Amino acid sequence: IDDLMKLSPEAILLRWVNHHLERAGVHRRCSNFQTDIADSEIYSYLLKQIAPADVQVDMDALREHDLLKRAEIMLQQAAKLKCRSFVTAQDVVNGVYKLNVAFVANLFNNHPGLDQPINMTENFEPI
Repeated sequence: IDDLMKLSPEAILLRWVNHHLERAGVHRRCSNFQTDIADSEIYSYLLKQIAPADVQVDMDALREHDLLKRAEIMLQQAAKLKCRSFVTAQDVVNGVYKLNVAFVANLFNNHPGLDQPINMTENFEPI
């Protein structure tokens, strides 16, 4: 936990995104929220991975070759998670840093998709 606390918010979000890409079996990794996300591929895999089982998120965006249309389709999937905030399709394609970080932070806050470590609470007394 101490090592995690030393990281910047962006670094934590990048680790979170890459964790989910790895869990999804995707070889690609994200090193920034500008050029790496402009094609919506990373976002599409991330949304599919973090979606609750009862929400039907699909990968249709990856069938679209036009990047602007692809980003719009991806954002429609984000809307299914009630997380279509902060960015437009144009912001994704242009790699607008602050807006994309806000988008990912919103996903992280609403759908972290992380398992709690087994021994994390066993030493705490109930309040």
